[in-house]
Amino acid sequence: MIEADAIAVARGGRFLVEGASVRVAAGEFVALVGPNGAGKSTLLRALAGESDCTRGAVRLHGRDVRTCAPGWLARHRAVMAQETALAFEMPVREVVRLGRLPHEAACTRAENAAAAARAMALAGVEAFADRGVSSLSGGERQRVHLARTLAQIDGVSAPLLLLDEPTASLDLAHQREVLALARRLAAGGAAVVAVVHDLFAATRTCDRIVVMDRGRIVRDGSPRLALDDRTLAGVFAVRGQWVTLDDGQDALLAH
Repeated sequence: MIEADAIAVARGGRFLVEGASVRVAAGEFVALVGPNGAGKSTLLRALAGESDCTRGAVRLHGRDVRTCAPGWLARHRAVMAQETALAFEMPVREVVRLGRLPHEAACTRAENAAAAARAMALAGVEAFADRGVSSLSGGERQRVHLARTLAQIDGVSAPLLLLDEPTASLDLAHQREVLALARRLAAGGAAVVAVVHDLFAATRTCDRIVVMDRGRIVRDGSPRLALDDRTLAGVFAVRGQWVTLDDGQDALLAH
């Protein structure tokens, strides 16, 4: 699905990501974790084809993203950034429909409207579909942009979904809903990569954890393997305790 091969990204003479190799297959939900400034968002943008790599290559469905047409990329992968600013006021419904622009030539107006409606329902924003975005809270706007991202991959076979801190500004209930939704999308055949700061949530919902520190990937594996005692102490300066929840899933409590 998506593969980064020893990539490096530099800005202003400084490497933000260096020697990073990662592969995410269809059906996987992978969390990028690490302290602030570790390079998580930069790596995510490189996977999206939005950051030029100084070295190495990123391939999506076997194609080097540097040589892919923007339209092809937009039809096969969707990106939810940390912050998305709109230049002018728009109703929520129209913001979500922006996600359908890459599919306008192949889909009818009715099909695109139906895809946007499904995305709004998944993100839980249909109740304020006709409100202006500026009237919404930060968390509500975050869910609107999630809906726009979901609309972009509606109907796409084995899409790549890249989420940069998708739970930022959300209350606890909506944080859980968003991560549970990402897990369901992966189970349905998407490859999902998300920057996540909450280690408890990441270990509870993700298939794999990629730990970054100072621009490098230092661990990549199952939650228990990636977040062992040495990594928690060395990267996060915390200790951890693994617990088994009532639903049988393991999760990490960091302290």
